[in-house]
Amino acid sequence: MMNRLSRRMILPILLVSPSVLRAQPASSPSDGRSSGQGDEVSAAARASGAPGTHNVAAAIEQQMTDYIRGSPLQELQTKGTITIVRGIADVRVNASNRDWVRFRSTAYERAYTDAQAKFLESQGLRIAAQASNDYFSAGGEEPPPFNAGAAQAPGQMNDLFRKLAGLANAQIDQLLREASLDPRQYEVAPPPQRAVMLRDSYRRSTVRRALGELSGMIACKTFEGHDGQGNFQIGVVGVISQRLTDFAADVLRRRGDFTPNPANAGESPETILDNKDDLVRQFGARRIFDAEGYPVIIAFGQWASANLGAGGSAARTNALERAAISQARAMADTQLSFFLSSQAAFETDNRAGDIYEAAVSRMPDNSVLPEADGIAIIDRVRERYQATSNVNIVGLADLGGVWRHKHPVTGADIIGVVRIWSPRAEQAARARQERPAPATQVLQPQQAVPPAAPPGTESGRSLMRARDF
Repeated sequence: MMNRLSRRMILPILLVSPSVLRAQPASSPSDGRSSGQGDEVSAAARASGAPGTHNVAAAIEQQMTDYIRGSPLQELQTKGTITIVRGIADVRVNASNRDWVRFRSTAYERAYTDAQAKFLESQGLRIAAQASNDYFSAGGEEPPPFNAGAAQAPGQMNDLFRKLAGLANAQIDQLLREASLDPRQYEVAPPPQRAVMLRDSYRRSTVRRALGELSGMIACKTFEGHDGQGNFQIGVVGVISQRLTDFAADVLRRRGDFTPNPANAGESPETILDNKDDLVRQFGARRIFDAEGYPVIIAFGQWASANLGAGGSAARTNALERAAISQARAMADTQLSFFLSSQAAFETDNRAGDIYEAAVSRMPDNSVLPEADGIAIIDRVRERYQATSNVNIVGLADLGGVWRHKHPVTGADIIGVVRIWSPRAEQAARARQERPAPATQVLQPQQAVPPAAPPGTESGRSLMRARDF
């Protein structure tokens, strides 16, 4: 029976063949700019064939290594200009789960958190360690005799309860005898008492703590891999430099006063929205340059509508989508806020060791029964990470509205938002805030009439020219 149970409990390990893993062309970051389609998520697995011989995490690690070595990042880190960190996290549900898109988004955030924690450790780590070895032997002694009153706690109230229990037992025994039943068949013998005769144990405790600033860190590139069976993992390459940290501080203090540098000019940020397949592969915050050379911050957020089952009205569908848009926007704003100003604390508590123990059992009749030797391993890990940010940013807005697209591998529906900050948007917002508000005219609302036309969208005629703004 145990063999049958064991065979049913063994789960097959699903791995990925190297031929399944194909990285997309890696962009080469330079001066904070991206080339081609931008800092994209490399889909580490495109095929959905049978699993092979490599696991997903190892494949993503290799993809990240190839990306770093094939870009200027490796040389910049060697010179000490930047610091590169990595993080990996699994999507905790299979792609067949209706909440997979939301778990995928949180997997990115956990992977980025892993990278942030590694950066904190590299900047300074406080380590508190302790090791102990405990040896005890009583092999030459007689085990203590059985103590029938060992489990009885002293005290007046406990004595009273024991007496009441004894009286109740006597009355119940009498009733059983009157019913021609032997009370002894209902008695339970007291459990044996264990005595440790030999113990040899080793214990080690290590607590590591790290505190630091994360301002200026970006998720330079993210990677996504799967095993062909719907099990996904996300990898992140994080980069931080003094230049990015200084820029983040300038955004918060210069009130949008930046001078464009034509040498850094790139594409218009709106072109990011042209490729929806690429948008699905974008997470985190980036510092790019627009067509005139102004520095711009963009941040990506993705989510999906909650699934409350079949049926439901259009109002429910719209309400759930509104919640998903809000979550996507919050995800992007969080990443942007962490880039501008953030502090974090990381702590890991590791316990390890082993225990050997020999013991005997003293029975109620004072006989001694040996127990099998006990051997145990101590293996416990607890990690805590917390990052905080509190910034006031002016001029932040959605770039081109909400986008919707299906995941290229799973076909799951994704709702996304791209958030953008630019110096000119901040200056325009501040100018509006400082301008005196004109007198407003109260308009009477008109009663809306439900449309009777087929579903569709319409737009009103443009009444203003571009120069009117």
